[in-house]
Amino acid sequence: MQAGFPFSRQERLRAWVARLPWILAGSLLLLISLRLAVPAVGVLRDDGIYLSSARALASGKGYVIDILPGEPPNTKYPPLTSLLITPLFAAGLDPIQHPAAFKAVPFLFLVVWLSGLRRLGLLVGLGTECVGWVIACTTASAWVAYCGTMIMSDIPAAALITWGMVFMLRPLQDRGAPLGWTAAAALLLGLAFLTRTHAAAAVAGTALFLLARRDFVRLVLLCGICLLLAAPWLWWVSAILAPQDPVMQYYSAQNYRDWWAWKAGGITRWLEVAVLNFAMFLASPSQSIALGAPILGSIAFAPVLVLAARSARLPQMQMILHALLAPTAAALLWQWRPMRLLLFVFPLVWMAAFGSGGRLGRRFLTVLALLFCLRGLWLQGYQVRLAYQDRNPPLFVNRADS
Repeated sequence: MQAGFPFSRQERLRAWVARLPWILAGSLLLLISLRLAVPAVGVLRDDGIYLSSARALASGKGYVIDILPGEPPNTKYPPLTSLLITPLFAAGLDPIQHPAAFKAVPFLFLVVWLSGLRRLGLLVGLGTECVGWVIACTTASAWVAYCGTMIMSDIPAAALITWGMVFMLRPLQDRGAPLGWTAAAALLLGLAFLTRTHAAAAVAGTALFLLARRDFVRLVLLCGICLLLAAPWLWWVSAILAPQDPVMQYYSAQNYRDWWAWKAGGITRWLEVAVLNFAMFLASPSQSIALGAPILGSIAFAPVLVLAARSARLPQMQMILHALLAPTAAALLWQWRPMRLLLFVFPLVWMAAFGSGGRLGRRFLTVLALLFCLRGLWLQGYQVRLAYQDRNPPLFVNRADS
């Protein structure tokens, strides 16, 4: 050690490496924030419906879709995402004239989600460096960048689910912890369902975990609060008949009854749906850095999945695995691309992989995560330039519609 330097060169290098994922995560989050000023809103259809129903709520029409003929009741999209932006309409703001104000809502939930991932990672025993890589890989996703700056339900649902898991994990580590922790977790998970329907699978996975532990008091509390929150929405969906027009049915609860794999035909078709969805599941996290090449993306992410599976033997990872397996299984049987459905799952896979133990495995994951983040950093910088050029953010790796 040289005089005048409190740390050796090797120690300074280690400290810099430990800070690297946080530097990358901060840089990626900054690039994502630049999309807030891009004027396009309502361009993916779903966000247009959320905006439409929020405007209807603010004007006193109720939870309807005011841009469709006859202004039908909205029975497809749970109401919380629209409710989050209703105050902006009530304040007299317009998404065309003030797009950044509306886009700031999902972006704030993105920050909340990332802070929840940090807390969850520390609770399950990951070091700050590993947690940093989980967060950096999350912000490197092109889908996260898109959904975090458009009026979409994915990021708010991810934030609520993640913080629900944080509150659920505390009493699991301390049997003597008050039931208030579980009640708070149930409240957040129930609100997640009211944000995005697929969040019900995360609730189911958490309930199965409590059942396996024979923690019946917390199981009843979780299910009771979630059902209490979901009941008005479930009543609303069941009380309104689906329209006869097949196009209009897409925007009704009928949609969620018809898109399961077993509605596709015979067993061969079921298998085709599941296999194709699994291939897209493998490719999704790394496609943004593989420039849309599904085979390359699948090869890149498969080792992460293998290492995550190894964490099944670790008690602190059991709840995370239950919370990600149920939504993944549901997404594989749904006749639609799983990328957005599983947006909150992919960071949990990274978390489980880093938590599987072994110095060699973590070094491998660090190198792979670094490649993901560097490629994601380049891609998002490129996408921001296109977004301002087209006045419309690129969707995934493709150029946006003009």
